[in-house]
Amino acid sequence: MRTALLLVYVVPAFSQAQIDYLANNPTWTVQAVCNQAGWGGGPCITTDTYNYQLAGDSVVGGFTYARVVRSGSVHGMWMGTWPPPESCTGTTTYSGWLGGLLRQEGQALYTWNGASDVLLFDFDLAVGQTLPLMAYNYNDQILVTGLDSVEMNGEWRHRFTVEGDWSQYIIEGVGSDKGLFEPVSATFECGFQLACFGLNGTGYYPGPGPDCDLHVGAAEQEAATFHIGLDPASARLTLQLAEHPGPWPVAVLDAHGRPCMRTTVYGTTAQLDISSLTNGAYVVCAGPHRERVVLVRP
Repeated sequence: MRTALLLVYVVPAFSQAQIDYLANNPTWTVQAVCNQAGWGGGPCITTDTYNYQLAGDSVVGGFTYARVVRSGSVHGMWMGTWPPPESCTGTTTYSGWLGGLLRQEGQALYTWNGASDVLLFDFDLAVGQTLPLMAYNYNDQILVTGLDSVEMNGEWRHRFTVEGDWSQYIIEGVGSDKGLFEPVSATFECGFQLACFGLNGTGYYPGPGPDCDLHVGAAEQEAATFHIGLDPASARLTLQLAEHPGPWPVAVLDAHGRPCMRTTVYGTTAQLDISSLTNGAYVVCAGPHRERVVLVRP
């Protein structure tokens, strides 16, 4: 009798060491469009684009936190009767603001809320779970429906698809697609979007790209890379790019940061048909540096 020999190969499972979420000089770029309550006959629409970066440590309540500083620029657009108040005119740059305190414990990030240490994000998630209540998540019905991984600086980070609110993704060590300290749940006054996340001067979200650092300053703010014009009669938007031809992605967002229209511009000028949009305030996002310009459709 011939005896068959069965060989069994055991393949060791791949495991990656715990990722240090606060290493490699992380930078978050967030864009916020807010409808501020106004006086004198109307609201003020503000567009705030800012960076979060780490700057040293602080010990609070027995925990060591990384200080997160915020720098950016905010532009006000008055939607009421003229003249507008000074608080809603022009562009103001700022830097060095304390955006928050951050520490890592395992697969979780914690922050100091002014009185205690609280959970900011827990990335130990599985499909079918709901997000826990956290510092900036007040909705216990957000469901994890998918899981994949994205590469960042040679490390693979989990990316969770979520449903049940306006956020679409939770990215390990990064936050949500709304930002780091920005609400995961929907807000009626503001719309937030994580425009870029980078490590060591390289962007990794929403895809590989240039440095996320805004290098905020008056000179940079004066040199916008694109301009828009609106023809109300034909409901067509003219987009004029100041730099070399694209292709550049273009998106039109509503006041809550939700995309209403997406396209790609291959030349220095383009026209968009926005007749399907209802009257109101929108934000046009375009150009190589993801600048935003407020558009009001009358």
